[in-house]
Amino acid sequence: MVSTPEILLYRASPGPWLWKLSKSEMDKIESGEQQLFIFGYIKYRDDYSLWGDKETGFCFRYIPKPIAPNWHYETCDNGSYTYAR
Repeated sequence: MVSTPEILLYRASPGPWLWKLSKSEMDKIESGEQQLFIFGYIKYRDDYSLWGDKETGFCFRYIPKPIAPNWHYETCDNGSYTYAR
């Protein structure tokens, strides 16, 4: 029996916080018809946080195999999502 891959996505708001992509959605992403972006931020405090919390934002775009020899992620060009403060 071959198992079907599942992709579960976390969504902060609005709507359900966790959902599963359908086979149709996964096929469109794998063909390049639709794009998949993963973005968010992390707030933290460490020994060097003298003036408050630090924050790092990230954004990646999934590049499927039909477009690249091996699937991978590339960093988004928009500096509004990729930053360190």
